[in-house]
Amino acid sequence: MPSSLLSLPDELLAHIVDQALGEYAPRLYKERQATAWALSLVNRRIGAIAQPRLVEVVHVEYEGGQGPSPSIGRLPVNGVRTLHSSHPPFSGGPLERVLAPLSLTDFDALRDLRLVRVSDLPLEQISRFNELRVLVLDHVTFNADAPFTSCALERLTLFDCHEYVDLERPELLASAGLPALRHLYLLRLPQRNRRRQLVAPGLLHQVETLGFDFRDDMVRSGS
Repeated sequence: MPSSLLSLPDELLAHIVDQALGEYAPRLYKERQATAWALSLVNRRIGAIAQPRLVEVVHVEYEGGQGPSPSIGRLPVNGVRTLHSSHPPFSGGPLERVLAPLSLTDFDALRDLRLVRVSDLPLEQISRFNELRVLVLDHVTFNADAPFTSCALERLTLFDCHEYVDLERPELLASAGLPALRHLYLLRLPQRNRRRQLVAPGLLHQVETLGFDFRDDMVRSGS
């Protein structure tokens, strides 16, 4: 790499590395990994920037009775784009037990988050991911003190989820908090109290794909 580029600050070098890697997409994953590996060998400074891009997809499952894996604490998670985390079947627990010694707040570049059999999840932790595009909550119990916000989220799936919320507050899912949402799936959700619906009418008209188990008290008709 030309010495003139090495005179740039790390922030600009990181931008150049990301441009060299190209678009982040599953179909391009192998190409991105090959490029990141090549860049990591250029020199120590470029390598320090490129190496975290080698860990962009993380799958972690809690092994009951064995405790969390100590290896996850050594991962460079600041470059992780996709995180799939779960407890084993017929089990469940807090996300911290799966990710320990890390926590969800240690991941700052997520674009795809899928959580399975997780309890007591504060939705505010997810709202902080400005680049998040896909969110899947499967057998998750969560709590929310306000409507859920995620400015770039395009696809949301809630499957067999339960929530702890203030029923006097506005709808949990609304266009104002999810301006980019295009695909919404609400499956096997429990009956809801009629004082508080799950989805605001405007969001139903906004999405291009809507899948749900039909129940009169789950969504409010826009008509």
